[in-house]
Amino acid sequence: MALTEEQKTDLYKLGVGIYDAAIGTIYGVFLGGLLESGRSVDQLYESLSREQSFVAQSPGFAAAATSTQFSTAFVDHATGDTLSAQNRDWAIDFLAGLLDGGMSRGAVMHLAIDALDAVPHDNANFGNAAAQFDNKVEVARYYTEGLGGSALILEELRSTIASVDETRASVEAAKAALLASAANAPVIETDIGLVGIQQSGVELV
Repeated sequence: MALTEEQKTDLYKLGVGIYDAAIGTIYGVFLGGLLESGRSVDQLYESLSREQSFVAQSPGFAAAATSTQFSTAFVDHATGDTLSAQNRDWAIDFLAGLLDGGMSRGAVMHLAIDALDAVPHDNANFGNAAAQFDNKVEVARYYTEGLGGSALILEELRSTIASVDETRASVEAAKAALLASAANAPVIETDIGLVGIQQSGVELV
């Protein structure tokens, strides 16, 4: 059973939102397989919120961190320097309130990422953050599906979108750099489960 476009987008958003990274074909196949087996996107967020690979990114993600500490770390992680001090404080307080109200960390991150993705890019308060996020998702998809990128090391996957900001110029520059890097890499043909090899790259199916 093929993943829907919505499911694919959810996986790219998860990778960018939680790890600030492209998922690549190998992790894409693994996560896609979990969805096909009946796991929900909510469950993926919940599981990853407890994974050491996520927790190790910031002391604020530690199990013992307070709601405010977690929210601060996540807002900074997801939006970088795109928010004003006032909007950053508002986002931190809002997410901390959800956590204090009993919502799980995974659920809060999923809600926040979907909310950010839905913000119009011309929004005066969160538009730049939304544009940066959407641009990173676009480049992450290009690396994974367009080029068949299959890195396994998290830092390599992060590097694929590290230069992307809220501008279209950064998207085009990142894609050009990834394409040039792929052109110089050895070609490895493989048949990996749910990944279909296509002329332009790979598709999560």
